[in-house]
Amino acid sequence: MHEHDYSQHSHIPNDGWTWYHISFVRSGSTGYVFIDGVLIQSNAVSTDVPATSREFLIGDNTTVGNELVGQIDDLRVTIGTARYTADFDVPTEAYPDANQ
Repeated sequence: MHEHDYSQHSHIPNDGWTWYHISFVRSGSTGYVFIDGVLIQSNAVSTDVPATSREFLIGDNTTVGNELVGQIDDLRVTIGTARYTADFDVPTEAYPDANQ
């Protein structure tokens, strides 16, 4: 996830045949990265996302070579609720509506 003044990223091994559940979460001034429900990184963040009217990128970055090589399926963006701040069980079904 990248928005010129804010960047949250992580290296994910990619064999080309494995699906991953990836979550980027912000709670207060802390950003979290989860892969398959496991917290792999947390760090302090001080910039609101998005901080400006510039483009907001998911799976890409303005730096060459930092883009996602893969596919994104079932993208979910939640504003105002930090869904995860510790390890969690990965959902096994699609979310039926916006209230879950």
